[in-house]
Amino acid sequence: IEIFTARHSDTTHRIVHLHLNDIREDIAIDAVNITGTDKTTADFKQLKKDTTGRLLSYRIVVKDSKVKAVYHHSGKSKPAKFVETLLPPLGSLVSLRDGALATLLWVPAGMVVSTEADPGVDPRQKAEHVPYANEACKCRRKHP
Repeated sequence: IEIFTARHSDTTHRIVHLHLNDIREDIAIDAVNITGTDKTTADFKQLKKDTTGRLLSYRIVVKDSKVKAVYHHSGKSKPAKFVETLLPPLGSLVSLRDGALATLLWVPAGMVVSTEADPGVDPRQKAEHVPYANEACKCRRKHP
């Protein structure tokens, strides 16, 4: 499982992209943030039904701005192997696959994992200040 994430705040983490191979027609994914609590990842190992009555297929557990565990259900609940890639902060200079440089200006909301209601969570994060304008940068009119 590949998980691409972005830190939003101390209590909010964004799962921007989740890549998994699962042949089932319908899967249910839950995410929980246990930052600032005395709970452990083992407390969330049991996968039960979600609010729509579907059995959870995956649960992602976040603590301290990192994915700590992913559990999956295939007959019984067990830990899954995963790789987390944390996106750099907004305004960071990044290199694209073709070697060009770009400034990271936007991050889609994706799946927002928060310990509480966070009024600062918008559909996209936007960089307030672009560090510099570079004519060689290819991302002036598109997302990198």
